[in-house]
Order: sequence, then C-alpha cells, then structure tokens
Amino acid sequence: MNEKKTIEIAYITDSIYVLPTRVSITSLIKNSGEDRKYNIHVVGDGLKEDEIKELEELSSLKNNVHVDVLKVENNYGDIYKEHQHVSKAALLKFSLADIFNSLNRIIYLDGDTLILGDIAELFDIDITDYYGAAVSDVPTIMDQKSNDRIGHKNYFNSGVMLLNLSKWRADEVSVMLINEKKKEKWRLFVDQDAFNTVLGEHVKYLPLKYNCIYGETINKPIEQVAGLFHMTAEETGKQIENPVVLHLADKKKPWNNIGADKIELWMKYYGKELDRDTIVLIRSYTRTQEKAMRDELDTLRTAINDLSNRIDNLSNTVAYYRDRTLYGVLAKIRRELFKRWI
Repeated sequence: MNEKKTIEIAYITDSIYVLPTRVSITSLIKNSGEDRKYNIHVVGDGLKEDEIKELEELSSLKNNVHVDVLKVENNYGDIYKEHQHVSKAALLKFSLADIFNSLNRIIYLDGDTLILGDIAELFDIDITDYYGAAVSDVPTIMDQKSNDRIGHKNYFNSGVMLLNLSKWRADEVSVMLINEKKKEKWRLFVDQDAFNTVLGEHVKYLPLKYNCIYGETINKPIEQVAGLFHMTAEETGKQIENPVVLHLADKKKPWNNIGADKIELWMKYYGKELDRDTIVLIRSYTRTQEKAMRDELDTLRTAINDLSNRIDNLSNTVAYYRDRTLYGVLAKIRRELFKRWI
C-alpha cells in the first residue's frame, strides 16, 4: 500500500451528534476502496469515554481504515450565537489547520452525511492554488440569495470541504475566519457565512455529486439546479440520485424523525431495519436530545435572568446618582432664583 496515497478525513462532533457521525463514518468505510489507506479523524467536543470508544471501534470494519478521536477544548463560546440546529462545535472547523498541523490537505465532512461512493476521488482533486474546494449550496442560493447578500458570485455549503491546510497556515486563514465571525452582521449560520466571506473567490467549486443536499435540491426545478452547476438536466438528475456524498441537511433527520428523507438508506448504514423496535429507538433518542436541549435552555435562561438582574441593579445605581446630580442642579437653580427675588 502506498503511504503517499493516504486519504485524510475529519469530522467534528459533540455528544448530541455522535450517533449520526458514527453512521456517516460507517457509510464512508463500507464504500471505500481497497488500495488506499483511510485515516478518519474525529474532533471531539466534550465527548464521553464510551462515545469515544464506539467511534474508534469502527476501525475494525476494514483493515485499511483507522478511526481516531481527538479530544479538544472548544474556546469559541464567546463568538458563538445560539443556533437552532448547529452547536458551537461547528466553529472548530476554523482550527482544522492547527489541529492537523502535520497534514497538507484534509476532507471535512458533517456528521449528517452519507458517503455513497469512494471519497478518494474527492481527496485527489487538485487544489494547489485554492484554499479549498466545495459545492454550491443550492437551497441557500436559490431561496435566500446568500451569494448576493455577501456580494459574491457563488456561495458554498461548508458541510463538505476539501481543504488546503498548508495554504491556510501560510495565509493565516484561521485568524481571518475568527475575525470575520466576530464582526459578521447576519448571524444566519454558525460558520458558513464566515467561510464564504473569507475564502471567497479562492475556492474551487465542485460538481453537485460531492455534496447533494437532497431534500432541498430534489424539490427545485431541475433546469435551475442544472444551470447553477453548468450541467444538463439529465446529468443533474443522475448526480442527485447517485451522489458520492448525500447531505441530509434538512430539519427532519433520519435519527429523530421517521418522516425524514432517505431514512431507509440511513438505517441501512445504522444497521437496523425500519421496524417497530427502530421507531421506538428513534423516539427514545429524540426524547433524550430534547431533554438535553431543554437542560441547555434552562441553563441559558438562568444566565439571562442573572444578567437581567445585574443590568437592573446597575440601572438603579446609575439612576440614583443621576437623580442626585439633577437634584443638586435644581437646588442650585432655586437658590439663584431666590437670591434674585430678595
């Protein structure tokens, strides 16, 4: 086996996304080739030991695959703004060049993906003169006009990226991403606007098959999607139905909603049939996640109430001194008026 041909892949997950990340990795391994080595790195944000174990045990699925978990500290809490579907773990994408400081390139994958072809063909794309390669975000461009919003010709989805880490380090891209996140004004996405603004025209745009956001793409007029990717309608249809990377980026996810797109396919890699027991399992998992979210919201509400009380106390203090100052001024005016009338 040629070590120079090793494929490097990165995922980022916290405890909430361990299950879908495990399924995505399983699909990647099962559809990987036999003549390359695949190093799958999972950047773990606050993972428990049993969660780390279940991810690393995936190494046993194939001899030419190695899965390792890197426990990192997430210091992006001060620039993370609460998002309905994405946790602050996503901001660790900004640090990939530093986390993997010995690598020149890496594929980044979101945990809500299924890898249905050999990911090696994505890794081999030439990005020598680019910060990375990615795929146009169909729903964001067509529905939200995000490219126009940030003043760019195109706009990519940051859930699947081939990254030129050596160029990132040379140009200090991580610093630029953090600075952009601090000042961004729209706050619609956790990391994606920053990536598009900073990487901008230094991104190579890839065919739809490398990041097909299925539910949001299949419902669009095929001619419009084809025009975005400069392909025929026929070829566009083929790439939608047979992508290398299927991105389940819709709000309904197969692991918590039995009405989600491609749930049967997802279950195949999860290793379960969509039967009564599995439906019970999904509902149980959903309740667990809802409880975790409720606990997080309760913590947030407590912090907000505490901050509100502090603000009220400060306002009362300011008002007190303000009123004393006004009282003194009024008293002085009265004295002056009194002198004039004597």
